[in-house]
Amino acid sequence: MGIYIELNNFEVSKRLIFLKAESKYVAPNYEEMISELKKYHEMTLEKIAHLLPVSGPSAINEWAHGCVPNYENGEALIELWKTLTDKTDQDIPRINYRSV
Repeated sequence: MGIYIELNNFEVSKRLIFLKAESKYVAPNYEEMISELKKYHEMTLEKIAHLLPVSGPSAINEWAHGCVPNYENGEALIELWKTLTDKTDQDIPRINYRSV
């Protein structure tokens, strides 16, 4: 009952509005980006790995099969994809499920 009393006595400013529905982040689809680079821009896993800060093409292969890169590598892949495809942040392919 102690927590219930504390919650009832908790005052929140009338201007404070938190809408959970406003969270619209959806994770990038790295598989689709790699596939597009390979199919339309003649990029191999080796070429992609050479341009990114990764140890080798095996890392790119893992991303192409569903693994998720760390933040820096994922951001580098997105920048490479945007540069080669002349697309913007709004064009980044996204995964349909929510990841946050």
